[in-house]
Amino acid sequence: GNEMTVPEYSVKEFRRFEKTSAVYLPGTRVLEIRPDRTALAAGYGEITEVAFSECVIASGCTEKPLWSLPVTGTRPEGIYTAGEAQEMIELGGYDVGERIFILGSGDIGQIMARRFCQLGKTVTGMAEIGDHLGGMKRNQEECVKAYGIPVMLYSTVTQIHGYPRLEGVTVHHLDTDL
Repeated sequence: GNEMTVPEYSVKEFRRFEKTSAVYLPGTRVLEIRPDRTALAAGYGEITEVAFSECVIASGCTEKPLWSLPVTGTRPEGIYTAGEAQEMIELGGYDVGERIFILGSGDIGQIMARRFCQLGKTVTGMAEIGDHLGGMKRNQEECVKAYGIPVMLYSTVTQIHGYPRLEGVTVHHLDTDL
């Protein structure tokens, strides 16, 4: 019932987890679960067999790369998922460009839109395939509305322009078919 940021929630849940007897294997992928209650797992360059009485596979979220969407055009540099952009900026200190367009309106996209504005970038718009913004109301207010980011509902990117760097995108408005 409480609204929290992802870092606040993560810290709270991790502290709760530390009080249990569960074993945490970060950066590990389960390759096989066997009937004898063992699992074959790969992580940090090695494959390990793990015995368990109960097993929870928390795979987190996986971002769908732009190239898996029905988008035509070139495949230039300068296109990132929200998570990639967040990691590049916050952890790597890299620059992702001056003019930003965001496809989708989930929480991470909205948070990154605000971050881009705070870094002096221009967020030219956000396209959302649905009829309303995704994510929490707080992010809609504090990230999108507060920074005046243009939102196009019922819209998606259908074409990518530019090579070797991204120069622009074509946005298709699904409600008007333009």
